[in-house]
Amino acid sequence: MEEVRVVGWNITFLFIILLSCPLTSQAIGQVTSPIIISDALPGEAYEERMTVIGASNASTQINISAEGQIKEWVSFYKPEDLNNSIKMVSLKAGEMIELTAKFNIPLSAAKGEYNGYISVSQVASENNFKNESGSSVTQKIDREVKIIVNTEEKINFNVSIIPETYDL
Repeated sequence: MEEVRVVGWNITFLFIILLSCPLTSQAIGQVTSPIIISDALPGEAYEERMTVIGASNASTQINISAEGQIKEWVSFYKPEDLNNSIKMVSLKAGEMIELTAKFNIPLSAAKGEYNGYISVSQVASENNFKNESGSSVTQKIDREVKIIVNTEEKINFNVSIIPETYDL
């Protein structure tokens, strides 16, 4: 009976120590709420904001890419420079950055729904395996994109007409 109590106290003590130790994460992050652009028109451009979070313990190189039917429609920018597209960004430990994803709908886009993903992935660290085998793991986070192209332009406005003269 006494051995059971000692083991119980050891487990409790170990559990308390584990909870009190700070845990760090080497993960990257991205806000992953879906991007839905409805009533998109061919030839138009639409911008969406991306929030990317670097690893908390080290500086990180992040690749930015797109996949699926919208792959060729997307380019990525830093908000302060919307003229030069980027494919990679460097983040310091724990840094968070806002980027702009610009969706250019081609004039040839037919009416319909187009799906894909915008992704951030951590650049794999370079390991020098000389006489050994090895592998690297890359973290990747996708954000769903749905673009609904409509070829009919919808015009919605309020009009007020004020005549120059009144006749009673």
